[in-house]
Amino acid sequence: MAKLDREFQMRCDPAQAQAMFVRDVVPALYRAGEFVVYEETAGELHLSDGATGTRGLADPDGYYALRRDLARRITVGFGAEATGTHVSITGHAEREIRDAIDKLGTPGHWPETANDPHD
Repeated sequence: MAKLDREFQMRCDPAQAQAMFVRDVVPALYRAGEFVVYEETAGELHLSDGATGTRGLADPDGYYALRRDLARRITVGFGAEATGTHVSITGHAEREIRDAIDKLGTPGHWPETANDPHD
Protein backbone atom coordinates (compact mmCIF):
# COMPACT_ATOMS: atom_id res chain seq x y z
CA MET A 1 0.00 0.00 0.00
CA ALA A 2 1.32 3.42 -0.95
CA LYS A 3 0.37 6.84 0.37
CA LEU A 4 -1.16 9.27 -2.13
CA ASP A 5 -0.29 12.95 -1.83
CA ARG A 6 -0.51 14.76 -5.18
CA GLU A 7 -1.37 18.39 -5.90
CA PHE A 8 -1.63 20.28 -9.18
CA GLN A 9 -3.51 23.16 -10.80
CA MET A 10 -6.13 23.17 -13.55
CA ARG A 11 -7.09 26.22 -15.62
CA CYS A 12 -10.84 25.90 -15.21
CA ASP A 13 -13.35 26.39 -12.42
CA PRO A 14 -13.70 23.73 -9.68
CA ALA A 15 -17.01 22.36 -10.97
CA GLN A 16 -15.57 21.83 -14.45
CA ALA A 17 -12.37 20.32 -13.04
CA GLN A 18 -14.39 17.89 -10.93
CA ALA A 19 -16.59 16.91 -13.88
CA MET A 20 -13.50 16.31 -16.04
CA PHE A 21 -11.92 14.17 -13.31
CA VAL A 22 -15.08 12.07 -13.01
CA ARG A 23 -15.30 11.72 -16.80
CA ASP A 24 -11.64 10.99 -17.52
CA VAL A 25 -9.83 9.70 -14.43
CA VAL A 26 -12.44 7.81 -12.40
CA PRO A 27 -12.98 5.16 -15.14
CA ALA A 28 -9.20 4.57 -15.25
CA LEU A 29 -9.12 4.19 -11.45
CA TYR A 30 -11.92 1.65 -11.72
CA ARG A 31 -10.03 -0.34 -14.36
CA ALA A 32 -6.78 -0.16 -12.36
CA GLY A 33 -8.12 -0.97 -8.89
CA GLU A 34 -11.92 -1.15 -8.98
CA PHE A 35 -12.18 2.27 -7.31
CA VAL A 36 -15.66 3.81 -7.44
CA VAL A 37 -17.05 7.12 -6.22
CA TYR A 38 -18.96 6.45 -3.00
CA GLU A 39 -19.53 10.10 -2.09
CA GLU A 40 -19.50 13.24 -4.20
CA THR A 41 -20.08 16.79 -3.05
CA ALA A 42 -19.26 20.11 -4.67
CA GLY A 43 -15.48 20.33 -4.49
CA GLU A 44 -14.76 16.81 -3.23
CA LEU A 45 -14.82 13.18 -4.34
CA HIS A 46 -14.38 10.11 -2.15
CA LEU A 47 -13.42 6.87 -3.85
CA SER A 48 -13.16 3.35 -2.51
CA ASP A 49 -12.39 -0.03 -3.97
CA GLY A 50 -15.97 -1.02 -3.12
CA ALA A 51 -14.93 -3.52 -0.44
CA THR A 52 -17.25 -3.59 2.53
CA GLY A 53 -14.77 -5.02 5.02
CA THR A 54 -17.18 -7.79 5.99
CA ARG A 55 -14.56 -10.52 6.46
CA GLY A 56 -14.68 -11.61 10.06
CA LEU A 57 -11.82 -11.06 12.47
CA ALA A 58 -12.03 -14.74 13.45
CA ASP A 59 -10.72 -15.57 9.98
CA PRO A 60 -6.89 -15.87 10.19
CA ASP A 61 -6.52 -13.42 7.32
CA GLY A 62 -9.56 -11.33 8.25
CA TYR A 63 -7.82 -8.65 10.24
CA TYR A 64 -5.29 -7.97 7.50
CA ALA A 65 -8.00 -8.06 4.83
CA LEU A 66 -10.17 -5.64 6.79
CA ARG A 67 -7.28 -3.21 7.28
CA ARG A 68 -6.41 -3.45 3.57
CA ASP A 69 -10.00 -2.80 2.54
CA LEU A 70 -10.23 0.25 4.77
CA ALA A 71 -6.87 1.59 3.58
CA ARG A 72 -7.79 1.65 -0.13
CA ARG A 73 -9.46 5.04 -0.20
CA ILE A 74 -8.86 8.14 -2.31
CA THR A 75 -10.05 11.69 -1.60
CA VAL A 76 -9.88 14.31 -4.35
CA GLY A 77 -10.42 17.98 -3.51
CA PHE A 78 -11.12 20.79 -5.98
CA GLY A 79 -10.48 24.25 -4.55
CA ALA A 80 -10.93 27.59 -6.29
CA GLU A 81 -7.89 29.78 -6.74
CA ALA A 82 -7.18 32.91 -8.79
CA THR A 83 -5.99 31.06 -11.91
CA GLY A 84 -8.41 28.12 -11.81
CA THR A 85 -8.57 25.11 -9.51
CA HIS A 86 -6.18 23.56 -7.03
CA VAL A 87 -6.57 19.75 -7.14
CA SER A 88 -5.38 17.62 -4.23
CA ILE A 89 -5.41 13.82 -4.17
CA THR A 90 -4.78 11.96 -0.91
CA GLY A 91 -5.33 8.47 0.41
CA HIS A 92 -3.84 5.01 -0.02
CA ALA A 93 -3.68 2.65 -2.99
CA GLU A 94 -1.33 0.20 -4.65
CA ARG A 95 2.03 1.58 -5.76
CA GLU A 96 1.12 1.30 -9.46
CA ILE A 97 -1.94 3.48 -8.90
CA ARG A 98 0.10 5.96 -6.84
CA ASP A 99 2.69 6.14 -9.62
CA ALA A 100 -0.03 6.84 -12.21
CA ILE A 101 -1.66 9.51 -10.01
CA ASP A 102 1.74 11.16 -9.52
CA LYS A 103 1.81 11.84 -13.29
CA LEU A 104 -1.45 13.82 -13.23
CA GLY A 105 -0.83 17.51 -13.81
CA THR A 106 2.63 16.97 -15.30
CA PRO A 107 3.52 17.92 -18.90
CA GLY A 108 2.13 15.43 -21.41
CA HIS A 109 -0.39 13.93 -18.97
CA TRP A 110 -3.95 14.61 -17.83
CA PRO A 111 -5.46 17.24 -17.72
CA GLU A 112 -3.23 18.58 -20.51
CA THR A 113 -4.25 15.58 -22.65
CA ALA A 114 -7.94 15.60 -21.65
CA ASN A 115 -9.19 16.49 -25.12
CA ASP A 116 -6.74 14.33 -27.07
CA PRO A 117 -8.20 11.35 -28.97
CA HIS A 118 -8.01 8.07 -27.01
CA ASP A 119 -8.01 4.48 -28.22
